[in-house]
Amino acid sequence: MYIIMQNMDEFVARYVIMTKLRVNDIDDIMMIIANCADITMILLDAIYIYPLREYESLYMTIYNDYEIDTKRIYYKHTILTLVASRSYYKFVELLISDNDVDVNHIGSCAVGPVGITLCNAIKFNKNGEINEIAEKSDMLIKLMESGRYDVEYRTIFGYTLLHSAVKFPDVVRYICKRYPHMINAVSDDNITPLIIACIYGWRASAKILMECPECDPTIGSYSGKSAYELVQNRMPIISKMIEQRRI
Repeated sequence: MYIIMQNMDEFVARYVIMTKLRVNDIDDIMMIIANCADITMILLDAIYIYPLREYESLYMTIYNDYEIDTKRIYYKHTILTLVASRSYYKFVELLISDNDVDVNHIGSCAVGPVGITLCNAIKFNKNGEINEIAEKSDMLIKLMESGRYDVEYRTIFGYTLLHSAVKFPDVVRYICKRYPHMINAVSDDNITPLIIACIYGWRASAKILMECPECDPTIGSYSGKSAYELVQNRMPIISKMIEQRRI
């Protein structure tokens, strides 16, 4: 078995590893990887094809045990934006702790760097919604606290991190406190973070935004409706706050 693995073609090795991931054959996977030349590509393949949460620790072990090229581009992703898109929070934390990792690389489809990617990541695990929000909030704040992340980056549609993070009240509070000039950021389609909070009924975040003196609820609209019109009869507390601001 070992001799076969030593002489295995790189492409075949990648195929065998993907097959063994299906049956969770970790020992054989690690043995094959040890005899491969391009371990970075194998790791990126595995994360892309098998993004299950239970494999996060395996992928982190491979990353820690071998020299992985964090600048390699894979379907427009680096390993950082790829693991962020898979909601691998511990892996993201490990990567952003490395000062050599580019935290501002724009991921797939020019959606944005790791912060925005995290906000929009598909949930590949079975955690409850509360745990998901808590984990993402913690990771996003750590990312901003690193001092290396471009918090004010805008996507090709003009959306900021605050637009994407409106679902996470702790992140909204953090950005409002440290970057108050971003509160009224308007996207290309005239959407503000407050408008998003009103559309989806995220009361806690809408309240945090409205409590900021910089917040202007008259800015932005959705389908011709202002923030006030969006919350009427749906979010009475926010509606009242907007009314008071308008007086």
